[in-house]
Amino acid sequence: MPERMFASWFYRWQHFAPIDLDEGCLRFARDRIDVTDIDGSTAKVSVDPREDAYPGFVGSVSLKAHEPAASDRKTLSALDLLVRFSEYAGTGTQTMRGMGVTRAERLARL
Repeated sequence: MPERMFASWFYRWQHFAPIDLDEGCLRFARDRIDVTDIDGSTAKVSVDPREDAYPGFVGSVSLKAHEPAASDRKTLSALDLLVRFSEYAGTGTQTMRGMGVTRAERLARL
């Protein structure tokens, strides 16, 4: 799941930001970041009364990087940037319609 969250933010960043990030961020998210806590549930949300409701997640997710090495500092900085960006970009689909609202705390203390 962390890889999908980071991919959501990464590809939005790559599309809109003037500075490209290395795709190694996504490999790191897949291989070295774990979900440590989930508190939430799925819910159907209607963004337009004329359309069917969309399923989504409501709650919180905590993530933690596996014992990062000093050499991972640049990657962790990029991931921290993406976590902060998530508050503007949202997470998942239908973000332009108000879904995927994200509030973030720092991924790592750098």
